[in-house]
Amino acid sequence: MKVGIFDHVERADRAMAVTLDERLAFAAAADEAGIYALHVAEHHATPLNLVPVPGVYLGALARATKRIRLGPLVYLLPLYSPLRLAEEICILDHLSHGRLDVGVGRGVSPFELGYHKIAHEDSRDIFIDAFDCMTAALANDTFSYTGKHYTYANVPMALRPLHPRQQRRLKRQRRSRKCARSPRPRGPNRRRSPLSQRPRRAIRTCF
Repeated sequence: MKVGIFDHVERADRAMAVTLDERLAFAAAADEAGIYALHVAEHHATPLNLVPVPGVYLGALARATKRIRLGPLVYLLPLYSPLRLAEEICILDHLSHGRLDVGVGRGVSPFELGYHKIAHEDSRDIFIDAFDCMTAALANDTFSYTGKHYTYANVPMALRPLHPRQQRRLKRQRRSRKCARSPRPRGPNRRRSPLSQRPRRAIRTCF
């Protein structure tokens, strides 16, 4: 079983900067405790949620943690440009070294959508159009798309999601840096053992 955390980052009785600092410290502690994932909600114009632009918050979380998976739950697609959101997803994927989970939805509150001039009865069609457009952008080096709500022609995607091979390379680099920083025993008490006698796990962490 894997354990995750779902957070709204609601308003508290202290300064917003203090609340955000506390949440970042909490995320770092969850990461050290081995929690599998931390997902954050997106709401607008409500004290229920202080991070209506979750990508900014997730970027901070990505740099405050090392292993825990991170993501929006969910991006409200009718409120976004599909192209701009695809670019944001790529940036976050690299900032987190491949730990990004992406959740998308149409939005549950007609009031929140209405504040952004989106009619709730139109949100389903907009969501489907935005999803098809965004996934086309993420899957191609250059993409074109024609839909009811979004149209793009020959857009070069300079930003790409982190490739699995890049993830493995980053992991090897981090392990090498960790080994380089590890203090080595000195003096007459220093002991060396043949590689064949060392635990395999200890050997693999260096390569």
